[in-house]
Formats: sequence, C-alpha cells, structure tokens
Amino acid sequence: MGYFDDFRGEPTILMIGPGSAHKYLGADLARFGTGHSDVLAVTGLPYVEAHGNLEVAMYRVTTSRARGLIIRPGLNAPVFDWLLNHEVCAEISEKLISLSEAVGSGHQYLEVLTPEDALVMASRGE
Repeated sequence: MGYFDDFRGEPTILMIGPGSAHKYLGADLARFGTGHSDVLAVTGLPYVEAHGNLEVAMYRVTTSRARGLIIRPGLNAPVFDWLLNHEVCAEISEKLISLSEAVGSGHQYLEVLTPEDALVMASRGE
C-alpha cells in the first residue's frame, strides 16, 4: 500500500496485492462495519505492507459524519483517516471481495463518499 500525490492526475492511495490480501481486508472491513470497534488501523494489519511511512486508519462514524478519506499532517508523512458508516463499509467490502475472486487482473475504485481528499484504488495483477 502506498500513497501517490499524482496517480493518473489524482492523489491516490494504491493497494496492490494478491487476491488473498484484498479478500482479508474485505472480510475485516465487513466485520468492522458491524462490530464494536470504532477504529481499524489498516496499515497495522498483518497482511498489509505500507510504504513510505504511510498510515491509514478507518473510523466507523454515523451516517451524518461519514466523509470518506481525509488527509491530515503527520509526524513523518501525511496520515489518512477514512471516515465510513456501516453501509459504506459493506459496499467497499463487497468491492474488495469481488476483486479477490475475479479471474485475471483488475482494479476497483473504493471511493464512495465525496468530497474526498484522495482516491483509494485496489489493484490485483496489474
């Protein structure tokens, strides 16, 4: 997982990996969306390799506070907070699991809410 200021003309968090990693994240996100925890440290998950001091955390919030991905200053690099409600968690989870089960290469844009400070794209085999 890495952050690019200008990936295809947009600031983007790019998740590149095998289908299994996307499937694990999709499953963790589905549990997060309906669970008791309000924070999921994505870059701390055992199957996620973050590059360039990248920090991404998901925060489950009420529908009125859901905003998508926001960027805030960090100590060594920007920190990315993904503010999602349970419906959006379920939608992104479905996209990740679908990508993991697809035959061949492909990608999914995981942005659902606007405005967002950056796009999130998951890619497999590209």
